[in-house]
Amino acid sequence: MYVNLTSTIKAKSIILFVLGVGVIVFYDVFLSLLIALPHSFLMLLHYMFEFCEHTLDMIIEHLFHTDPHTTEIIVFYIMAFIIGCILLKFIMVLPDLGCKIYGRLSNYCEQKKATVLNEWRNQPSIKKFKWGSVFMASTIVMVALALT
Repeated sequence: MYVNLTSTIKAKSIILFVLGVGVIVFYDVFLSLLIALPHSFLMLLHYMFEFCEHTLDMIIEHLFHTDPHTTEIIVFYIMAFIIGCILLKFIMVLPDLGCKIYGRLSNYCEQKKATVLNEWRNQPSIKKFKWGSVFMASTIVMVALALT
């Protein structure tokens, strides 16, 4: 089976061109869709929650033959237990995640500090003197402005 590579590249470039023109022409539509995306995601989560609640409601009512008020109370406590378990798992993961982030940040800071020190050591003495004099002059000006 032989695939013509130039035709696939040409087709991809045509598709990208058409998409680019579409974004340029309909930028307001894409912007409004982008803004509405988080709201749509939250609505979907809400609908899923309501579906789970209603399904659990029907199962409890069917299995235990309870009245609607008692069923609502049972479903509330079951869902509170499930959400509590999810939050507990999340809280148990946080320390490990914090340690990973702290380790990565400290390694990054050490690398940057080593790079800056290496750059400073490689500077000629005249540039070091220039930087030092600029630092001292700016410090004197700041102190003078603070005291006036």
